[in-house]
Amino acid sequence: EFLVISTSLNPNSRSHGLASAARQHILDEGRACDFIDLRETTLPFCDVDGCYSDPKVHDVKRRIQSAHGIIMAVPIYNYYASASGK
Repeated sequence: EFLVISTSLNPNSRSHGLASAARQHILDEGRACDFIDLRETTLPFCDVDGCYSDPKVHDVKRRIQSAHGIIMAVPIYNYYASASGK
């Protein structure tokens, strides 16, 4: 199973469109594909109080660990990956 992660939080994101296209291509090839859209899956910031015990963090971790391949669609802001992509 593959996992595609769309990390942009922008509602008009072009990288989200690329993530959706990648997911569709994987599905068209007859392969299983999980999809995480960070616009719909709100995760806590890293190292804030309670972030490591958050059920959403555990769910995303499980999905990442079970994937055979991962594609991340990450927007670039000021020459570097967005904070949500990191």
